[in-house]
Amino acid sequence: LINNAGIMPLNRIEDESDRATHDIIGLNLMAVIYATKEMVTRMKARGTGGQIVNISSAAGRIPIAGASTYVASKHAVSGFSNSLHIEFRADKTPISISVVHPAMVHTELAAGFRANKGPAKPVTPELVAEGILSAILKPRPNIYVPRSLGPSVRSGALIPRRVGEWLNKVLGGERAALDALDDPQRKAYEERAAKSAPAADQEFRD
Repeated sequence: LINNAGIMPLNRIEDESDRATHDIIGLNLMAVIYATKEMVTRMKARGTGGQIVNISSAAGRIPIAGASTYVASKHAVSGFSNSLHIEFRADKTPISISVVHPAMVHTELAAGFRANKGPAKPVTPELVAEGILSAILKPRPNIYVPRSLGPSVRSGALIPRRVGEWLNKVLGGERAALDALDDPQRKAYEERAAKSAPAADQEFRD
């Protein structure tokens, strides 16, 4: 199973509609949990094990102003996947689970973002596909795309918060999403993302 669907509407939190919040969490997190639960049930019943690859994001490890709910969903996917890795190992369940953390990917989702000086350089969809394939060929809990992102994330967690925030500002990460909010190139993506969770319509109305 490869859980790859996701949306990234950008908003300052006070401007984010309840519907947008619902859709981000529903598609980026709840769909991953539901699909994983279903496949684990089937894999255990089959008795031959299996593999699950959940797609998170560098945002699953790095905060992004202007995308707080998206970041929350990706942090949750990372925590969910790594917790299941321990659960499967503790129970000796023959299922491997990996979570892939790509930097910003050159797709419509990244429309309006400008390159910054940080280590999380934009990557191609093909490079992310290679990361997913590597998780299948050599299962391990966490895969970073590009690989250089991994050491940066791990070392960043060790430095004082104020230093990290200063570096984020200097490297251009602090305003990356905020400056993309009003970019005209992003309008088409935002409109399409707003229509990306029709299956959740009834639940939202309820």
